[in-house]
Amino acid sequence: MGKARGVSCAIVALLLLLSPTGARAAESSLTLYAGMFGNREYLNAWEGAALSIGLHEYVSLVGRITGIHYFDADDFRDGSSGLGEGGLSFTLAPNTSLTVLGGHYFGDIEDPIIDGWLSTAQQINGRWFHFTAGGLYGFDSYRWQTWGSLATVLWQPDDDLVLFGGAEANVYNEGRFLRDGDFFFNSDKDDVRFQTGPFVTFHKHSWDAGLKLGTGGGNNGVYGTASIYKRFGFGS
Repeated sequence: MGKARGVSCAIVALLLLLSPTGARAAESSLTLYAGMFGNREYLNAWEGAALSIGLHEYVSLVGRITGIHYFDADDFRDGSSGLGEGGLSFTLAPNTSLTVLGGHYFGDIEDPIIDGWLSTAQQINGRWFHFTAGGLYGFDSYRWQTWGSLATVLWQPDDDLVLFGGAEANVYNEGRFLRDGDFFFNSDKDDVRFQTGPFVTFHKHSWDAGLKLGTGGGNNGVYGTASIYKRFGFGS
């Protein structure tokens, strides 16, 4: 289930940086997100909500819940699961934050996890670049994942609409899998795998919402992905 985790993390992390003069941690928001991913091995979809509550100018309380569903998958990925997470986000510098979450899968997969990412937006020679890198580890499944993305503004016809473009990469292992209440190693899929490719994100500031489209390739062949998000800000 590594890819669904990575995608939802990247959506929320990128959203926090879409405005170069972005909000400090004291502001609060609710973000709704959903998407799909598919390659030659499986198709999966996800939906979720992330809540950020400002505790201090530089610290926010973060919680989110994500539903993950697999279709046309092998026996190890069939079914649906949920992921509940909670933790803290720290504003380290202007436009730079570190988020650390702990959580647990429930449903067809039971696995406690730790999750986190670093996000930053920096202006270089008059152009803004958005960089995000993160990782996740499952304590029972021994599954791990690292991912990163780099994006910049490709087109901005006015102050309301902006098109970001960039590339992302995901490196992960297959670890162990839960079946009938017991974890066991999948001998065919315990090696390190990767996938990488370009993406574009359309963001409309007045709606505080956007659409992300991506494609690429890796060990499981060519993939395609699409996701949407909507943010509601409140308080300060």
